[in-house]
Amino acid sequence: MKNYSKWCIFCGKMRMKNTLAALCMFLCHLCQAQDTLPAISVYGYPGRQLFTRVPASVSVVDSTVIKYQPAFSVLNTVPGVRLEERSPGSYRLSLRGSLLRSPYGVRNVKVYFDQFPLTDAGGNTYLNSIAMPGVDRMEILKGPDGSLFGANSGGVLLLQQEHTEQSEAGISGGSYGLFAEYATLRKTLGKHKLRLTQSYQQSDGYRQNTRLTQQYFQLSDRWQYSEKNALQGFVFYSDMDYRTPGGLTLSQFEENPKQARPGVIGQRVAIYNRMLFGGLSHTAAFSPRLKHVIAVTGSSVNFENPFITNYETRKENTWGLRTYLTWQGASGKWENNTGVEWQQTASDIHNYDNEVGEKGALQAAADILSDQHFFFNRFKAEIAEKLTLEAAVSLNFYSYNFRDSAKIKKHFDPQWMPRLALSYQLHESVVVRATVSRGYSPPTTAEVRPADNQIYEGLQAGSGWNYEAGVRLSDRTQRFRADVSVFHYRLQNAIVRQVNAGGAEFFTNAGGTKQTGLESQLYFRFFKNERSAFFRNITANNSFTLNLFRFDNGNDLTGVPKQVLTTSLLAHLPAGIYLFAQHHFTSSLPLNDANTVYNRPYHVVMLKAGWAFRTFELYAAADNLLNERYSPGSDINAFGNRYYNAAPMRALVGGVKVKW
Repeated sequence: MKNYSKWCIFCGKMRMKNTLAALCMFLCHLCQAQDTLPAISVYGYPGRQLFTRVPASVSVVDSTVIKYQPAFSVLNTVPGVRLEERSPGSYRLSLRGSLLRSPYGVRNVKVYFDQFPLTDAGGNTYLNSIAMPGVDRMEILKGPDGSLFGANSGGVLLLQQEHTEQSEAGISGGSYGLFAEYATLRKTLGKHKLRLTQSYQQSDGYRQNTRLTQQYFQLSDRWQYSEKNALQGFVFYSDMDYRTPGGLTLSQFEENPKQARPGVIGQRVAIYNRMLFGGLSHTAAFSPRLKHVIAVTGSSVNFENPFITNYETRKENTWGLRTYLTWQGASGKWENNTGVEWQQTASDIHNYDNEVGEKGALQAAADILSDQHFFFNRFKAEIAEKLTLEAAVSLNFYSYNFRDSAKIKKHFDPQWMPRLALSYQLHESVVVRATVSRGYSPPTTAEVRPADNQIYEGLQAGSGWNYEAGVRLSDRTQRFRADVSVFHYRLQNAIVRQVNAGGAEFFTNAGGTKQTGLESQLYFRFFKNERSAFFRNITANNSFTLNLFRFDNGNDLTGVPKQVLTTSLLAHLPAGIYLFAQHHFTSSLPLNDANTVYNRPYHVVMLKAGWAFRTFELYAAADNLLNERYSPGSDINAFGNRYYNAAPMRALVGGVKVKW
């Protein structure tokens, strides 16, 4: 296995040296008799754009990819993206190393669901509150893009619904007490397109103290009440409870990876999170060239976290507005978007003694009002049918106000976040692109006032410039696609996580980082022949990430692997049978800022087989087929060297789906 790991690293390094030559050979030899696949579209920026012409590093994960993967882990097939699940329900999302400051949850990444921002004004996103059956499609914009989406330096995740007529339901079960069911009803009633999703999941987990339960409801209605006007309503409710086992030392991890950290079970450490989110958007086409969009949102979060040292409760209420005007030229070759987004989040936080999972005496409390708003403008033009040019900028404002006895107010200086990007079609099959953008990310509420109950008003915002270039290749039939990008991001005042002797986290500015990387994604359909007696369709996907991320002192960036390689193969056979196989490799990564401890590399293999007959589907899958012992979501800079959170050993799952 050790030699295999070295071979994967070697292959990853050599892969990019020969990529362009190999791709050109593929393009020359593709069979012209193949059926043409539909071109991929991108909707994250206002209006529809062809994927090949978008002057940005964007990846699209649609329903045809999501169906073969377990929940949000499908994001790990995207280069530059890393989703870690330390225990069932405990997600941590990173875009290009942004998890440096995320012990759990999502920070430094902006998340939207359709037109509605999920990230609150305090900079936090409860991504695990979203159940995957409610999501049909995802777009990932990698690298800082605050020109339209406000403060971030990692990137933007866009969750989307598709308005179709097909309803579906499914049920599944598997190892470690896994049970899940969902039902999605889609219906068109006159001018209304309705969608209702309900889901439930539970799992005992692999380790001690890792049980998960989640109940989820989602409702949306798109009302096209006139030819030029539409109103969309969206609401979801998530009731989620999951226990957290805590990190282990290396000796504990090797002795018994199932065990929980000492003290966790006795103190009944867990997360209880209930979230209600709602939004209403209106789209008005005043003319074929002028369109207006406005969206209002509101959410309420009731969060409880009994921990070893305290019992924290948070009640967070967020409200916001996003609106913009789109003006197109008469020729349709240019457009301009001008708008504003505004949010406020009120956080009522209390910390009590934890008395065996019950609230004891009050330790500390805080009443925080966070405000974040920005104005933006974007201009896009297509010149001579080959050149696409985008110039965008936003002006960002951020402040927080402790309305309790602390009486601390801080207004960060307004920040300009420009972005200049272009793409040029060198050939029918080749498009090159380049981007320059500025990232900016102020400290979140949970970083200014972290779990140690102190207020860190001296914490500074991180910011920097990103330089990027890339190339996309495809053949006429879209049977072959490739996307390669290189970038360099210079970040100042990076925010990093630290842990005190009691296990409580806090955050500091760690100077600058130099983040140079390479990302590639390849898709190839070997053939498609519906009359074949054996294989009807075979496709392959490959993603590769090379991260050369370092602090200014020369140390490797904490929690970021140098190489990540994911390869998958999908084969369709007669009688509706399909086979899916995927291999994932992650190289070693530093677990502390001093680089004295590294997590070891690991390989994860997944197999899935299914039978789809008309509207019925039966499937079975095996994850971690090699029975690898590894820690995919390590606690970085953990006190007492408690870095390791063991992943489940080999797990089996089976289920059925029905559509109508």
